[in-house]
Amino acid sequence: MESDDPTIDRVVIDLERAVPWRDWLATKPIRPYARKINGKLMVLPDHGIQWPGVVVHIDGNLHEIRIHAGSGYRVYFRYEKRQARVVWWGIKADQSKDIDRAKGET
Repeated sequence: MESDDPTIDRVVIDLERAVPWRDWLATKPIRPYARKINGKLMVLPDHGIQWPGVVVHIDGNLHEIRIHAGSGYRVYFRYEKRQARVVWWGIKADQSKDIDRAKGET
């Protein structure tokens, strides 16, 4: 059963999210951590959805990547067909609001 398979073959950011993602990474408080945030996404396929302390299951196929730097950055993704599809991002202080937003994204 695929839902039991923790493998991630690739990380995907859809075109409609690519510009907001780039703009978010370029903002002044986040810019110093952009390389670390992107780095976590790049190595996610090496670890899969069962990456202790980094990937947390939220609900259904929604997961969170925790980046322990700065304000505590979060990247939310849907795990489908061995792909991590980025749906939203934010900081720990806005976590509840960001999770609600991520749940509404498809």
